[in-house]
Amino acid sequence: MQKLIYTTILASLIFIAGCTGSQYDLDDPAAVVKGEEITVGDVLFVYNADDDELPHAVDTYVMEYLLMQEAKEMGIDVSEEVEMAVESMGRYPSEAVDTDQANQIRQFAESRADLFDMDPETYHEEYTRKRAELSQHSNAFAEEYVDVDELDTDENIEEADETMQQIINDLLEEYEDEIEVFIE
Repeated sequence: MQKLIYTTILASLIFIAGCTGSQYDLDDPAAVVKGEEITVGDVLFVYNADDDELPHAVDTYVMEYLLMQEAKEMGIDVSEEVEMAVESMGRYPSEAVDTDQANQIRQFAESRADLFDMDPETYHEEYTRKRAELSQHSNAFAEEYVDVDELDTDENIEEADETMQQIINDLLEEYEDEIEVFIE
């Protein structure tokens, strides 16, 4: 389970690289998942991907979005967890804070805010909320299938990761007729 959480966080951070001009408009459709359109802007809001990285970012977003849809359909409520995550990570650091982490947050938010015509603080808050919603739904969904209390050895963690990967693969197969990806 921890590895799933770390993988989700890592996937989010993988795309924190420069995003310059693109052949895509933010309103271009990137995918449809169970009747809900995902735009290039939706993906790029969460992942800072250039055109070469965009197909992988879309695939990752589709998987996370599908898990979020499934969790919601199961009646899983993660609103408290999302609020706690936003509260702990959602504050935009003031200019008075001069740490590497604060500077990285500001630099990332400033670069992304320009793309979405937002001020950096608003972008950071919305980015944090969207990331938290996707992550918390994915984690809650996984906890329905994996006993978190038993993730005490590398072997148990590896087994849980394999179980979750199979569940994700099964979901993608189950809904393959309801998932269409336009950016490959």
